[in-house]
Amino acid sequence: MVHAYGALLVVDGAQAIPHLQIDVQALNCDFYAFSGHKMLAPMGIGVLYAKAAILNQMLPYQLGGGMIESVSLDKVVFAPYPEKFEAGTPNVAGGVALAAAIDYLEKIGLAKIRAHEIALSRYLLNGLAQIKKVRVFGQAAASERTGLVSFYVEGVHAHDLSDFLAKKNLALRAGFHCAMPLHQSHACGATLRASYYLYNSEKDLESLLINLTEAINYYG
Repeated sequence: MVHAYGALLVVDGAQAIPHLQIDVQALNCDFYAFSGHKMLAPMGIGVLYAKAAILNQMLPYQLGGGMIESVSLDKVVFAPYPEKFEAGTPNVAGGVALAAAIDYLEKIGLAKIRAHEIALSRYLLNGLAQIKKVRVFGQAAASERTGLVSFYVEGVHAHDLSDFLAKKNLALRAGFHCAMPLHQSHACGATLRASYYLYNSEKDLESLLINLTEAINYYG
């Protein structure tokens, strides 16, 4: 549909790339971007895929050493991509770490990671359904989720709950998650988001369910 109107399709794949097999050719997207820290790499490094024809047409967004073929007082010839988009000293350490993270995930296998996440999602969804005042958002089927569940607790602010849980060594995000209009459409305030990955276990989620219940009773 996007291409039918002559527009470019940009996919933010940060939440998908650590969990799902992605084929940019099948997606036929013009750009696909993702951050490294979502897939066990350090912060400050990521990937931007773009079609070659688009990269050839684009001008650099910043200037500096290493991104030109030649320069004079009245003319500049930029280097071919990707060099023309990488001015100055590159983030070498970040690139090495991102490559190591990708190798690590591929060695484990995304299919195995995905199966583990679905099992954790099923466990957490079943547990949250047993707690009064909790309203879960998103798909009901665990297989339709990546490794996270957002939920709202009636009558208790998400920041109070996250603070309580943090003191129990449970790290959850609290707020509007860059989607305040979506929250408003569901007539709710800030929500909590539990995220989990290959390093988490049912024991972690059991601790969350126990301490969430305690937190709700404490503030309720």
